[in-house]
Formats: sequence, C-alpha cells, structure tokens
Amino acid sequence: MGSIAAAHSAIQALYGSDSAQRQAANVWLTEYASSEQAWECMQLLQGDVAPEVQFFSVNLVISKVRHAWSQLQPDARQQIQGFARHKLEDRVSNASNRLITQRLCLLLAAMAAADGAEAGAVLVNHAVQLTTGSTNGNQAATEIALNLLLNIAEEAAALDTRRQGSFIHKGMQPQAQTVFGTLGRVLQTCLATSGQSSTTALALKCTQAWLGFSLADSHGQSMCSPGALQKQQSQLFTALNASISAEDSAVIDAAAEAFEVLLESEEGGFDEEADRQAMSAIAQALLANKNALQGHLLVQPCPLSALLRCPSRPAYKKAVRLEVLRQLLKSVNRNTQSPKGNVYWTAGGEVESDRARLVAKVGAALADRSPEGVAQDLPEAVPLAELMMTCLSLGERRVAEFVIDYLDSLSTVALAERQPQLQQPLYSSLLQEVLEISFGVVRSHYLALMAHHLHTATSWQAAEAALFGIRCVSSSVLESSSPDSEDQAAAGSDQQNTRALLSSLFRQLCSGQGRLTQTGLLQQPWVMATAARLIGDYALWFSHLGGPDVPLEAALQLLLEALRMPQAAPPAAKAFRGLCIRCAARITNPADVEGLIGLAHTALQTSAKHSEVIVQQVDKQNVVEGLARLTALLPPPAAAKAAQHLIGPFLQAAQVDLQTDPGIAAGSTDRAEQLAASLQLVACAIRFMEFGSFASAPAGSHPVLSMFEASQPLLTGIVQIPSLQASVPVVSALCEVYCSALTSLREAAQPLLPALVTPCVTLFQAHQHPPCLDVLTSCVLYFGAAPAAANLLTHALYVACSASEPVFQLEHHLLFLSCIVPAQQEEEQAHQMASRQEHATSLFRLADNYALMAPALAQASGALQSLFRWGVQGVQLREAEPLRCVISFLSHWAAPTSGLLTNTDKQALKEALYSCMSHQGQELVQALALALVQTCPRHLLRSLASPLRALLEDDAMSDAVKSFFSQMVCSQQYIDMSGGALDPDSCQLFCRLAMQTGALSLHRFSALLQDFGSLARGEGTSDVLLAYEL
Repeated sequence: MGSIAAAHSAIQALYGSDSAQRQAANVWLTEYASSEQAWECMQLLQGDVAPEVQFFSVNLVISKVRHAWSQLQPDARQQIQGFARHKLEDRVSNASNRLITQRLCLLLAAMAAADGAEAGAVLVNHAVQLTTGSTNGNQAATEIALNLLLNIAEEAAALDTRRQGSFIHKGMQPQAQTVFGTLGRVLQTCLATSGQSSTTALALKCTQAWLGFSLADSHGQSMCSPGALQKQQSQLFTALNASISAEDSAVIDAAAEAFEVLLESEEGGFDEEADRQAMSAIAQALLANKNALQGHLLVQPCPLSALLRCPSRPAYKKAVRLEVLRQLLKSVNRNTQSPKGNVYWTAGGEVESDRARLVAKVGAALADRSPEGVAQDLPEAVPLAELMMTCLSLGERRVAEFVIDYLDSLSTVALAERQPQLQQPLYSSLLQEVLEISFGVVRSHYLALMAHHLHTATSWQAAEAALFGIRCVSSSVLESSSPDSEDQAAAGSDQQNTRALLSSLFRQLCSGQGRLTQTGLLQQPWVMATAARLIGDYALWFSHLGGPDVPLEAALQLLLEALRMPQAAPPAAKAFRGLCIRCAARITNPADVEGLIGLAHTALQTSAKHSEVIVQQVDKQNVVEGLARLTALLPPPAAAKAAQHLIGPFLQAAQVDLQTDPGIAAGSTDRAEQLAASLQLVACAIRFMEFGSFASAPAGSHPVLSMFEASQPLLTGIVQIPSLQASVPVVSALCEVYCSALTSLREAAQPLLPALVTPCVTLFQAHQHPPCLDVLTSCVLYFGAAPAAANLLTHALYVACSASEPVFQLEHHLLFLSCIVPAQQEEEQAHQMASRQEHATSLFRLADNYALMAPALAQASGALQSLFRWGVQGVQLREAEPLRCVISFLSHWAAPTSGLLTNTDKQALKEALYSCMSHQGQELVQALALALVQTCPRHLLRSLASPLRALLEDDAMSDAVKSFFSQMVCSQQYIDMSGGALDPDSCQLFCRLAMQTGALSLHRFSALLQDFGSLARGEGTSDVLLAYEL
C-alpha cells in the first residue's frame, strides 16, 4: 500500500469507533508525521475525500511547514505552494467546508512567513485582488481574502524578532494603505447588508491584527493612529465607528478589540489636532448608543453588594466604590423601585450588555490615550462621562472595571483644569476616601451618624447603604481602637464612645430585637448579605478590641441564619469562618461549640430542603472549617466528641445513600457527586483538626483517630461498590479524606496505614485514579523510613507503576506528543490530555518522594527502569506541573542530596541510574537538550540544570554524556529546530561552556541554560553567551 493510501486509511481509522484501531492509527500517524512522505498528504485535499481526512491532512502539512519547511528544496516548496493555492482558488467558486478553507489560508500564510518578506508581499497582493469578488456578491472570495490577511498578520506576529522586522517592513508595510482601503470597503459593504455578521467580525479581527503592527508610511508617519486613519482611510475609520452600533455580539466584541488596538497606537508624527478630531468622532459614535442603552435599562440601581464585585485596587477604592453608593442614594431619593431592586435588561439584553462593555472599554481607552481630552478639550467630554455612569448602572463586573480605568485616567488631570461638570459632581466619586477622612476627623461621631441613618432607614436600600458606610471604615476603626494605636493617649474617651457605639450596633443587629429585625429590613437578602460582610470585616473587634461583652455567639447565630438566603449565604459563610478563626480563644466551652455545630447542621439541612435555596459546597466548607477550628482547640476528649457531632450528619447522609439509593449502584452521576460532596465535608473537618494541640495527648487519643474510625464503614463500603470505584468525583473525595487524615495525624497515623494504603492501591490498580497516588505520596513522606511500612509501600509503588504501564505504553503519544485532531474530537482529546497529565504529575511526584525518602523501597519494587523510561518521555512535556515533577525526580535520582539518605542508599541509587543510562542514556540526554530549545516552558528552563549538570559531572558517566550532548547540540537538525534563531557557532560555544561545568557554579550553569533557551526562542543575541567565558 502506498504512503498516501496508508495515510488515508490511518486517518479514517482514527475517526472510527474501534479503540484499538484508533490507538494503532495514532501511533502510525505520529511516526508518519515526522517522515518526508508526510508532505504527500496534500494530495488528500480532494472533493471526494471525507472532510475530516482533509482537515487532518492540511493540519499535518501546517505542522510540517512550521518545523521542516527549510529542509525542502526550492522546487519542492514551489510545487507544494502552487498546489495549495490551486486548491484554495477552487474554493472561491465552489461551496465547500469553511473550516478546511480557513486551514488552507493558514497553510499559505505559514509558507509565506517561512519564505520571507517577498513571499508575504505576493500573498498580500493576492488576497487584496480576491476582494474584488465582493463587488459581485462573492462572499466566499471575501472571506478567503480576509482569512489570508488575518493569518499573514498572525504568522508575522509569531516570528522571532529578527525575522519579524524584515517581514513587516518589506512584506506588509508597503501594501498597508491598500489593505486598509480594502478592509474599509469590505466593512462598509457588510455593515450595510443583512446576514453578514460573521464576515463583518472577521474583517474587524483582520483590522485589529494589521493595526497592531504600528505601520508607517514612506515618510515615517504612522498609518495606525486615530488621526492618521481618519485622514488617510476615512472609509475604514467611518466603518469602525459604525460597527459600535451593530446588532451582533461577535461584531461588537471584535469592534471593541479593534478600537483598543487603535487607541493604543503611537501618534507617529500626526499633529495633536488630527488626533483630537478623530477621538471626538469616536466619542460621538459611542454617544450614539446612549439612547439604546438607556432604553434597555430599567432605571433602578443594583443592590450595593452586587455592584462591588470588582477587584480591590487603589483606583477602585479611591474612585469607584463610593461612586456606586452615590448613585444608589440618588436613585433611592427618586423612589423608582423595581420589584426586587435589581437592574433588569429587556429583550435583547445580551447584545446591549455586550455593547455596554464595548462603550466602557473604548471610553477607558480614550481616557488612557488623552486624559486631558476627556477632561477638558473634547466637546463630548461631559456627555461621555454621563454615558460611562450609565454603563456603570448595569452592575456588570467587566463594565465596572473599564469605568474604573476611565476614572483613574481622569484623576491625572487637576480638578481646576477640568470642565466644570467634571469637578464638583465627579468629586463625589471619591466618597470612599472622603468617608475615611471624615472618620479620621470626627471619629465616633461618624459612627453615630451612620447608626442614626441605619435606625431611621425606611427602605432596604437606605439600610444597606448605612451598613456599608460603617463597613467601609472598618480598617480605620480597628486601627484607632487598637491598644497600639499612636492616637490612643489623645483619644481615650473617643475609643470608649466607639466601643459603646459598636457594641450597641452589633447587639441590635444580632440579637433579633433591633429595629432592622422588627421592621423586616434585615430579612431582605441584600441587607443580610451586607450585614454578614460587616460582621466579617469587624472580626478583629469581636476577637479582643470590643471587650468581654461583645455579642459573639449572637453574631455567629445570625451568620448561620443568613445561610438560608442565597444572596447572603456566600458572605455569611465566609464571615462565619473568619469569626471562628479570630475568636476561637473566646469559645472554649465544649457545650457552646456543640451548640454551634447543632445550629449549623440545622441551617444547612433547612437550606438543602428548600427547593430554591441551596448552600453552595464552598460555603458549606467554610462553615465546616470554622467549626473544625473551634473543635481543635478543645481538650482531646471533648474535641473527639464534638468532632463526631460535626461529621455525623455527613456520614449518615452518605450511608443512607449507599444503602437505599439504587442510583448509586447504577452509577448515577448526580448521586455520585452528592456522595462526593458529603465526603469532601468530612475531609474538610478532618483537615482543619490539624490546628489542635494534641502532641502531648496520650497515644491514641487524637480526635482524628475517632473521626476516621467513625468514617471507616462508609469508606470501606464505597471501595466495595464497582460503580463508585470508577467514579472520579467519589474517589477524589475519598482520597481527600485519606490525605486530610495524614496531614492532621502525621506520624500518629501509622496504625491507620493499612487502611489508607490498601484501598488506594486497589482503586488505582482498577481505574488509575491519580488522587490515589497523592495519598501514597503522603504515606511515603511520613513513613518512608519506617521499617513496619516497608513491605506495604514497596508493593504500592510496584502496583502504581504496573498499572501505569498501559497508559504510558499505549497512549504516550497523547500525553507527550502534539497530535493534530479534528475539531469534533478536540474536547475529547483535551479531557484525555488533562487526565493523562494529572496521572503523570501524580506518578512522578510519588516517585520523587521515594527517591528522597525511601530509595531502598523504590529499588525493591523493581519500578525504577519503567520510571526512567517514562521520565525520558516526560522531559519533553510542555505542561509545567508534570514537567516540574519529572525534572525533580530525575534530579533527586541523579544527585541525591537528602540528609535522610545513608551513603549506602545514595550508592544504590547511583547503581540503578547507571543501569538505566546504559540502555537509554542517549535518549535522556537528547530529551534534555530538546527541551532546552523547544518544549520546556521558559520559567522552568533553569530547573533543567540540576539533572543535566549531575549527569555531566558524574565520573562514571561523564564521557558518554558529553559525547551524547555534543552530538545533539552541534547537529544541523538541532540548529534547524530553532527556526533560524541558532547558528553553528553559538551552539558550539554553548556546548563547550556547558561541558566545562566545573568552571561554573550551579547558579551560573542554570543561568547559562536560561540564556541559551531564550536565544533559541528568538530572544536576544549570541553575545549573551560570551559573558560565561569570563
């Protein structure tokens, strides 16, 4: 069978349903991809060939072009280029698979980028000529042209610095005006024609890509600044502004990105007046959408807490947070209330939400480019500020972030220099800072005023605003109330007033007798949420600053009551956890702790029964953590009893599911996830018992031992059910319980070792769950040197590697190699790749712990040969976490440094390494060298130094390793892998420096690898290597 026919059959098998045939096909295609015959895959781009075969073939050739194009003879390159262009031209007139057409465009662009500027200019000209088809309504020709122009720009951006400059200035810049003119014509036509959204979005993406290169004309003036674009390419500039009012989300998003690039460009010689006029035109285009935004917005503010979901940063704290409060108070005074006090969008709201993000993003970019313009020069400055506040009323996080950036840029212009409307009105946006300053001046009078507003509030909005006013000065209040405060001597009486005010406030808030409770305002979800955040922010006051009479237990009970409200549950759970941590020393009565545990379970069970109110798992974990931390500080007998009370309901619910729910045995995903959630809560309770002081307690009295004993029937039952053995969430949660027990008990967990190791070995042998290996890793960490655990841990590593053998043997190409797959299999492969990478991470982390803590057990298991073989493959990983574990394992094996190892252990490790190196030493050295220039992430380049240096300096292996290393680094194939970034001289110099390791410290050796790896990626010049000769 010829290579083309064989490739065709293999690709078809790859898409088949037979798993074995798919694996075999993938192995064959992986080898085929590196051969010269792979170029012939172009012949599969025929109309009678299945689309998935064509897609795979063109992707394979793209990969070949990027890695091996320079190895072809010029005639062969021209032949392949001509064939690809012919196939693309056929698609101009014939309707065909759009995805394959896009990949063909990418293929031609990759070839042009590899050939250089002249080839790029030819392809750009060809794309421009294709757009003449748009005048005849040929949308296919237009899309092909746009894809070509977009792919050319993207390929140029991916070139190294040296080649990129030449390609842009000689291949793209001379035709930029023609390209911009073409894009303007296409955009104008598409915006005026219905049903052209996809083409419009593509044209905008193409515009963004070309604007991003800051191209200049023959006089050195920028073609990409707003002023230049408006003057030289008015059609494109007008079309860009018109795209803001588009009715398609994809077009709106693409327009936002294009404007961001346009407004970030340099002025490049154009006068400021031209730029100002262009910015004024952009502002007018934004303002044209004001009525549309206001028409879709029911004018009513969001709850304050919903508007505060922006990241904390100085500009936010100083400019926006209390501007939201100001907007809230203004709206409350208008008495325009919607049913729930939320912002609602009418039909079509998703598009308008996208438009609000576009308007806010472009407005922020205008302010960043010219703060003076948006503050004083532009006639649209004031309407633009009002439009930004309109966008802010949406309460959407991304919109708020852009408004933050807008106000931050505006704040760089002196207040007196702004337009009048942007002085006093906008100054209220600094209300946060004003409030903090006000508290610093009037101190307790501030709290009294806010308390008055709270007690006289007649609406939930006013009550929430008053609570927020108290909350936002919490840091200043706590600082002034601290005994270490610098102002203590001068403010003693004020501290007493502050303590009295806060005590009164929290007693009324938490006791159930205050006005907020009596009027029902506290039962409004957003008020309760803000009250929960307030309590959380004043946790330090409850801890010790408030004195002995603080209503701590009442506050905790209020937070547990808030769990019944979905809006209040997340802040309440977080505040409950914080209060338990801060105030644990004040809750030492076992009866009080058990009472809280009972209330918590009642709140969680009540919430779970309500059809619309369900506490999220993370919130439950926050509550359980807080209770576990309180329990951990009790005396051992009381702690054990309270701990049993804490985990009892979770164990009972899970046990009932196991015994009565047929969905569990049948493998029901929902029921399995519910069971996993119960186990996670048990694990959370066990994990945070770690913070107790049980080291001096009698042996066997640790509360976690009784917790684990109570959990054991459930855990054993889970392991015995086949469907649960295969359930990823259940096994992950089970292993979380085991790891938590090990973390809390440490050496005291030795009696539990069989109960921890045996189930994990069984589960991993059956289904290769990576979390099982994480449990074994913890066991080796704590008991690797314990003689009583030797047989158990030796067998565990043997089973771990034996069960991993099929994974690494049959599907290592999925884990360690880049495999081109069709679009419909991308999600499936992504999931499979993620699981295999997790497997590799866990296995090599386990192996690393054996190398550090129990090398004799690793040798006795007979697994080192397999681990070495997989380590050679693993060095070529591109994913950081598994690669880090592989390198760490090889480093500790090649250069054992642990103080826990005897000389005998170290020598035994060396002997095992010599044996492995005699079979695959060359492959390991080559893999390390390849990782250095091709696959290793930049931030891990230095970590390659440890295993490589150890191999180069080992007396028994040094000569062979140096021979392997020099052969690889100085080969032409190695140089070609850098895409022209390396040359023979730099490779020879690096090789010589690397093999003189004695002259370089480990720190300088790792720096050498970092610099050479960066050089191979097109960063810097070979001069950087000369410094290492000094």
